[in-house]
Amino acid sequence: MSDVDDRWLANQDEFELHQLQKSALLRVIDNRATEEDFLCAHMAIYHGGFERESRECPKMANPKSILDNLADDKLIELLNTVKTFKSVDRRAESVEFWNSVTNYLNMRLNRNQDRLAVTIMQPDVDNLMKTKTRAELMGLETEIKGKEDDPEYWNGVLELVQVAKAVKAFDEINDKVNKLVSNGITIPEKTDKSPFKEFILSQMEQNELLFEAINDPGDAEYVARAIVGSNANYQAHNYSEPHLSNLVQGYKFSIYYPRLSDSDTVPKFTTTKQPNGTAELKFVADGYPDIKFCILNEPWDKPRYSSERYRSTFERGVLQLDFRFKFYYYKN
Repeated sequence: MSDVDDRWLANQDEFELHQLQKSALLRVIDNRATEEDFLCAHMAIYHGGFERESRECPKMANPKSILDNLADDKLIELLNTVKTFKSVDRRAESVEFWNSVTNYLNMRLNRNQDRLAVTIMQPDVDNLMKTKTRAELMGLETEIKGKEDDPEYWNGVLELVQVAKAVKAFDEINDKVNKLVSNGITIPEKTDKSPFKEFILSQMEQNELLFEAINDPGDAEYVARAIVGSNANYQAHNYSEPHLSNLVQGYKFSIYYPRLSDSDTVPKFTTTKQPNGTAELKFVADGYPDIKFCILNEPWDKPRYSSERYRSTFERGVLQLDFRFKFYYYKN
């Protein structure tokens, strides 16, 4: 494995986690957050690292109230989303939080399916749970798992214990989060580094060169790269010296719009020919200043079917455009 591959693997989870959490926080601030955004924002504030966004957040609702009254299809969707969060955020407190969310969601699904054993015993078990701490509930959970008689009954009790433990975890986390939001407590781990840019830069290959945009894109973060290489056929017939080993063969653009999600309007890009043999490549996204790049005015290689020579995607707020110029063989 190359050094580039090692850096890519090292930064991948950190980049995806930062991307998910910052996007969620900004949508909470903009009052257009989903249930997933609220849950993700809780963990972002809880661990710190987003001082400005955390100070701008409104008071956060308890995760329990966020999860209540959801239809089965949304509960199932959330369960799948939680798997993504757990895969990229392996800190102990985060794992415990997402396990709590999973247990609570499963309880809601089971309750909606009218599981009689759980429904009958719930009032008595709930009264018992109210007096116990989270540590005591964890001990009770271990004890119940060791019981072998009447498995249907004890599985039902175990489910209620896990739910009670989840609710207490929600209360503790929500209290800390709202103290950080409301009281202006300094949030640790502040850094000027951009995980987005570090991640993209870690993927750079030897034949890629960085270049800048014409203007300041505001809140959007981007990395723009020129793909360079030699064209022996072109050099042999146009130049006496083989000095054109860095001909621009195409470009790669990675632009992060943290306030946009996959359900928003997809950012667009246009090209405008300039009189000096260049072209202006402009990216336009709702709520963001236009981002303009000066590139060579050459025809792009855009085959009818999928190809490694052209790619345009927009996922989780990141627009990626990767293209190469058409290659023409010399003819006598």
